[in-house]
Amino acid sequence: MIRRPLVIALATAMGLSALMPATASAEDLLQTYELARDSDPQLSASESSRLAVKEGAVQTRAAMLPQIDGSASINRSENHNRGNLAVGSDGSISGGNSQIDTTTRSREVRLSQMIYDRGNFTRHKSQKALSEASDFQLAAAGNDLITRTSAGYFNVLIPLESLVAAEAAETALK
Repeated sequence: MIRRPLVIALATAMGLSALMPATASAEDLLQTYELARDSDPQLSASESSRLAVKEGAVQTRAAMLPQIDGSASINRSENHNRGNLAVGSDGSISGGNSQIDTTTRSREVRLSQMIYDRGNFTRHKSQKALSEASDFQLAAAGNDLITRTSAGYFNVLIPLESLVAAEAAETALK
């Protein structure tokens, strides 16, 4: 039995043009499923969605961990004062230039730990439930891919086998 037309017909029937690399040659249903799994957009979307939802659970857990924060700053200012020269009654000269440089440094480190915040615990619990639900959605997408692949495979295989049987019957009648 010729397998290459089976794969081409299967890919056409399923509407998965990405199923066929340049040299597609699936020998059986398992290889056809593996080809479909590598290129199925619905399964890829489910996997990406699952990863995003799982990251939400990680983020809510992070809000309950110790938080450390720090800052540092340096401020520098220069003040140039150019005073007026004044001549006193005794003939003395006063005034002149003065320069003031100021540097201020500050450092701060803060450490905080949440003791109990019902909102954080509730958000974390709901994110864990959503994470578990995304696992089930991914499994459902995988099962749907199996169903679509096998239906497409057998929908193409049955007419091909019928054609082979008809050709054999025609040959036998000749």
